[in-house]
Amino acid sequence: MSSTKYSRVASYELEDGRNTSDYNEESYRSANSSISRWRPRSLLTGPRWLRDKSSQHKKAFRLGLVLFVVLVLSALIVLPNAPDLPALPTFNEGEFDACPRLLGEAESGAQGLGGPSDSKQSTGDQSEWAEVMMPSQLIELVEHGKPLPRLLIHQSWKTRDLPSRFQKWSNDWRRIHGKRWTYVLWTDEDNRQLVEKFYPEYLETYNNLPREIFRADMIRNIYMHKFGGVYGDLDLIPLGPIDKHITQFLAHDEDAKPIAFVGHMGEDNFEHSIPNAFFAATKPGHPFFYKPLDYVVKHQNEPAFNREPEKLTGPVALRACVKEWQASEGKTHELRVLENGKIYPLNWSGAPKLNWCLCRTHSPWFNEGKCNALYENTAWTITYWTHSWS
Repeated sequence: MSSTKYSRVASYELEDGRNTSDYNEESYRSANSSISRWRPRSLLTGPRWLRDKSSQHKKAFRLGLVLFVVLVLSALIVLPNAPDLPALPTFNEGEFDACPRLLGEAESGAQGLGGPSDSKQSTGDQSEWAEVMMPSQLIELVEHGKPLPRLLIHQSWKTRDLPSRFQKWSNDWRRIHGKRWTYVLWTDEDNRQLVEKFYPEYLETYNNLPREIFRADMIRNIYMHKFGGVYGDLDLIPLGPIDKHITQFLAHDEDAKPIAFVGHMGEDNFEHSIPNAFFAATKPGHPFFYKPLDYVVKHQNEPAFNREPEKLTGPVALRACVKEWQASEGKTHELRVLENGKIYPLNWSGAPKLNWCLCRTHSPWFNEGKCNALYENTAWTITYWTHSWS
């Protein structure tokens, strides 16, 4: 082997720190008889503690690197199966850039912006509010065959500890409807007990749903079927008593069939046009509410339906069930789809930009009082679309 061959290879460093470029072939062979002892300079650059095999620092570095890789891989495996956590609503960058100009123009206009400057905690004599009933009490009434409260408001959350905004809005339901109504807050634990006791044929389906939001969607149909009344998401606010508009709640005809109500939003061909943030049933037992339950059973294991709640338990699924009911079984028990603007006036695609500025909770200019004033003469409720389930 000639020295010219060595001149064409990368510079190497001997284990004693000398460089092969300073040696000819003969001197190198005498200094290091084993070519296997060569190490590339590129592997030996950096602090001396990285070059010393016996260094405790190097061992610690390697161990730390291994632990870091293990933690990263563990996170990638665990996160897809993590429990639901409230997520911040998503919005487009710059979505609210025009709000200062729009709000300024509205305030300086002939009519200005109505409503109080901001929302405040519900006040007044709480003895005049809707009475709170525990879910266990309601279940016990059914088990013992006792009469149910005629006017029920149902809402649901993971536990009984509501975030402050939701607590304020749930109080609004109680205050606005008064003591003729009864308010029930269902938790995840209450919901499972309800299915176990009265709808065991759906328990396996319910338990096998991929996330809690799917179960929260599914269970609200059971509230309506078993108890009747009104269901509202925690970010859906009444602008007045619901029985002012659905007067059948005030009737006392024991022989009348129950009537079910859902809201409508936007164009009818919009697949989210019947959101499931609001339901009403004048009595228990309306058979329509079995249809969304059976829809879940039918499509639960189909990837086209079960990746996101909208298509299996949410608005897309509800719209499909309503259309099917209207086409086949609507003549036996009435299901009314309320006109646009009554339940969901803040349309995802059609609301004026100014209204988004005031009515979306993630807007820097969100103002509950001024938002409500935009709709209080035309709508029954308003939804702020917090999307806390995302």
